[in-house]
Amino acid sequence: MKNKNEIIDLYISFVSRKKNIPALSDFLEQRNISEGNFNDHFLSMLDLRESVWEIFFNETFDILNNDDEYNEYSVREKMLAFYYTLFDVLKTHHDYVRYLLKNTKAVNTWIKDMRKFRNHFNSFIDKLYEEGISTGEIPNRMFFGDKLKNLLWPKLIFVLKFWINDNSSDFEKTDEAIEKSVHLTFDILSHNAIDSAIDLGKLIFKSAGKRKFSLLNRKK
Repeated sequence: MKNKNEIIDLYISFVSRKKNIPALSDFLEQRNISEGNFNDHFLSMLDLRESVWEIFFNETFDILNNDDEYNEYSVREKMLAFYYTLFDVLKTHHDYVRYLLKNTKAVNTWIKDMRKFRNHFNSFIDKLYEEGISTGEIPNRMFFGDKLKNLLWPKLIFVLKFWINDNSSDFEKTDEAIEKSVHLTFDILSHNAIDSAIDLGKLIFKSAGKRKFSLLNRKK
């Protein structure tokens, strides 16, 4: 009998070596896993594939939570630490992730496979946002709360695709892309950038209102 993590490791190894997403029957037969053993841990192959990405996320946070300095980081530093640690974890499964992202047949599969990962990611962003508001690192704006995670998810996917095509030494360009992406996000969230845009919008709105009022008076 194999436990959940052993089955996940066997699946990652299978896809990495065979460069193929197997049917359930093929996977069980080639890895000597009984259907009953599989069903003890997973509802389906989709559940297994989702659990792979969930493991990647959990491994990332296990590392962060064992870092005594992590809780002392600013919100911006915690976001950077998450990205850097996640991609360190993914480096150990580079063949698996590369196949999923670069193989045409797997393209429509891997985004669905990240459902559990995305749920964890959304919870992480929500907590960072709340922490940032409480520390004053992020301005409290009603229109950003629920939308922030939806804005950051495409950024993560972008960096993931960038990493897969990065041929630089030790993925140095990916580190640079992570740094620029995170800093850009927090610069956009900062008081200066958005507040200036809001102030400008208010000014334009008020000016437009005054012009409209002035024109109406002229017509009278």
